[in-house]
Amino acid sequence: MGGKGRRRISDITKPKKIEEKLKDAYNKLRETQVQLLQAAKMASIGMLAGGVAHEINNPLTGILNNVQLVKMTIEKNKPFDLNEFKEVLGAIEESALRCKKITQSLLSFSRISKGEFKLVSLNEITLEVLDLIEHEISLENIVIKREFAADMPQVLGDPQLLKQVIFDIIINAEWAIRKKTSKEGGMIDVETAYDSQNKHVTLSISDTGIGISEENLNRIFEPFFTTKPVGEGTGLGLSIAYNIIKSHNGSIEVESQEGRGTTFKIILSSAARS
Repeated sequence: MGGKGRRRISDITKPKKIEEKLKDAYNKLRETQVQLLQAAKMASIGMLAGGVAHEINNPLTGILNNVQLVKMTIEKNKPFDLNEFKEVLGAIEESALRCKKITQSLLSFSRISKGEFKLVSLNEITLEVLDLIEHEISLENIVIKREFAADMPQVLGDPQLLKQVIFDIIINAEWAIRKKTSKEGGMIDVETAYDSQNKHVTLSISDTGIGISEENLNRIFEPFFTTKPVGEGTGLGLSIAYNIIKSHNGSIEVESQEGRGTTFKIILSSAARS
């Protein structure tokens, strides 16, 4: 009797222990995933720092020049031309607003994801990413062409994670163009569209870069797989992007031709009601 009773207790407690181990393993996996995402975010911010500083420096220089002009006019007791003074103030305001927009975009991008899904405009978050990186990319003679659908409904998602995906794909596009053309530049086409029949929104990012071989095309979403030289990539960006889109019940597709370029297409369900 005693032996049978102990066996029954053991049989009951075994599934509970397995469940606890599985829960612990899941929590550790989730924690590692969050750390990877944050590491990727920090790397992205590091890449942005130089370009953002340069872009802020230009309007700040304009502000300083205009302030010095006003100061000099006051010190020399020169009469103010009201219209000219309004122009100077307008230029100062415009430059200050530009700085504010850049810093707000950077703060928004660097914010840690809370893992909360809410209604998001794909057009707006894409614009925020472009505002941050367009200047840096333009220094490589790369033009970003924007084609945003006007009738885009919102999607349910985590804006911070979606921005990370968009950023990584555009940075990869910039790298692919640089490797193909050196200083000749190229084009990145960023396009959104809405499929009202299937209730899907799409974001397509195309480049005129070196392209991806058919052999590598099947592996680009694998963790730690990269075609970049040592020190230029971790091989985690696209893997993280794939998992982020998957967590949004979406899909990410890629088409490429060696020597001609690559297109990434992100497809998400719209939050529009039928």
